[in-house]
Amino acid sequence: MVTRRRGSGVRNTVVRRRAEPSDDLRDEVAIAARDYARALPAKTRALAKAIARTRIHHDKEALAVARSLAHRLRGTAGCYGFAELGVFAAVIEDSLWNAFSATGAEAERRWAVIDRALAQLDAIVLRQTG
Repeated sequence: MVTRRRGSGVRNTVVRRRAEPSDDLRDEVAIAARDYARALPAKTRALAKAIARTRIHHDKEALAVARSLAHRLRGTAGCYGFAELGVFAAVIEDSLWNAFSATGAEAERRWAVIDRALAQLDAIVLRQTG
């Protein structure tokens, strides 16, 4: 409810009702979510490849690609009903630079965090896409 005061001191009260989405809009959202789910295997494969290139070749360009892919998954997953996937993509995005910059046992520990998050992404995608 919104109350507005007019110059003469008279108050107008307007009751705002929440608009319900139309069936067409619901259908469009469902189609978009289905299409997003269908694209997830390719997205996670591309992320895994970029992570592997980053790790094996210590490639800064691959690091940038991996961070960008993880960032996009992080940002879009929740919009399509895949909030859990977004959480693991966030772990990957936030961990990549630290793993890339670390050496020795510390690097292995940091890469292990990324490996576990990537395995979780794969499990989620498998569960969602069958």
